[in-house]
Amino acid sequence: MDLTEPTKPKLIPGAFVPLKNAQRFYLARTYAYVADGADGLAFIDISNPEKPKLERLYNADGKLTDTRAVQIGSVNASEFALVADGVNGLRVIQLISPENVPEHMGFSPKPNPKLIATFPTKSPAVAISRGLDRDRVVDESGNQTVVFGRRGSRPFHLDEMEKFYERDGALYTVENVFMRDGRLVDTSGAELKPTAEFQPAENETETLPSDNERLMRRGQ
Repeated sequence: MDLTEPTKPKLIPGAFVPLKNAQRFYLARTYAYVADGADGLAFIDISNPEKPKLERLYNADGKLTDTRAVQIGSVNASEFALVADGVNGLRVIQLISPENVPEHMGFSPKPNPKLIATFPTKSPAVAISRGLDRDRVVDESGNQTVVFGRRGSRPFHLDEMEKFYERDGALYTVENVFMRDGRLVDTSGAELKPTAEFQPAENETETLPSDNERLMRRGQ
């Protein structure tokens, strides 16, 4: 679908890949990974979105027989697919690694899938939790390790990242704020003056947690 004008989506002629049982999918780099039921995992080349093409179907030599959902994630220099394989449980597929993909450091190396782990579930696995999507994965020093969703500018270096959370060389922190008698105040009781007029919600009451409550774990 062409969503250049979001209120008027257009179907792109010819941008169609027939699959027998297409279900949930995940886009990473120039590939769409589609859970395709008994046919396993579909690898679709979307480097040209107007002309997608099926690159391959992967079923791990017949082991993937009930694929319902897939999520893609990276660890260090490797890329993995977490697959909800219905009655078979959770599957972990290694897509890219330095050992099996010589071009692993490129923008979009060709996946070389390998089933590396299975976890049986008590009932059919039908969904996979979505992780934190990051266009560009960097290490603690700002060195880029993975590119996912787009081409674009480089990641921030360490000194650039520090500008977001440091002030005068110290870690920048903020206080909790509360409603008291219709006024917005900080933990010391000092009133804050928002730049825009603040309207408290109806029946909103002050909630000042004690120090002990601040340290309690949720549910305990």
